[in-house]
Amino acid sequence: MQDLNQQEYSDFIQRNLQRIFPSFMDFFRFEKDVYIIEYPSENKHMTLWVSTQDCEISIGLDKDGECIWHTHMSQFGAYEPETELNAAVKFINGIFDGTEIIVTNSKNEVFVTDTIEESVPDNEFIYKTWREF
Repeated sequence: MQDLNQQEYSDFIQRNLQRIFPSFMDFFRFEKDVYIIEYPSENKHMTLWVSTQDCEISIGLDKDGECIWHTHMSQFGAYEPETELNAAVKFINGIFDGTEIIVTNSKNEVFVTDTIEESVPDNEFIYKTWREF
């Protein structure tokens, strides 16, 4: 795909994400040329967000209006619009279907993983799926 400016990149991601995840239609906005989704969990205890700022897809989690964790699709080896979109869709599907687990600990640190560490004592981490928030 040719190099896209910020607006073209945001439009490409919006068009495709909303086709794949129609439920995002009611939870997006644009800040200038940046596409942003803020999708609340069913119980409204957490928000999944997606942003196209700086012509890259970032995905994160907010709690009480504050970003508590985020990642970039480049961390999944995706650097072009199509590969970023594919990585984002796979990751978002993983969050929604519970294969990507949201992990918290007593220090209120949060991260998302698809691997539960067997060697870590159960009381150090709390493992939850998106549906539990």
